[in-house]
Amino acid sequence: MAQFEPIRENIKLTRWADWVHIYRKDPRDPDFPVGTTAEVIVTKDDKIGSPILATWPAEDVNTDEISFWVQSEATDVIPDRSVYQLMVHYPPVVDGAEVQDWCWYQGGIRRTR
Repeated sequence: MAQFEPIRENIKLTRWADWVHIYRKDPRDPDFPVGTTAEVIVTKDDKIGSPILATWPAEDVNTDEISFWVQSEATDVIPDRSVYQLMVHYPPVVDGAEVQDWCWYQGGIRRTR
């Protein structure tokens, strides 16, 4: 059975600096459907039940990319070696269907200062 494996990539945060990042899909992949939302969820570690330290909603989601702009006041409180998941939420395809949630990226958070 095939399954999706999230892309592993670390996030680097710098004290007093906003975190701005754009995740672009491969041009061969289908467009993100209208109504797609996304968020980065930061946890203390990668264990099940680990405390959530922050949730950062996407600044913009369009057909090709998901962008984030998180103010330094929110990023400065995140400790080194935390972990994150970029969760993408596709809208229901028909009335009564559920939202499809999937993890596109995941990795560690590293502080440069």
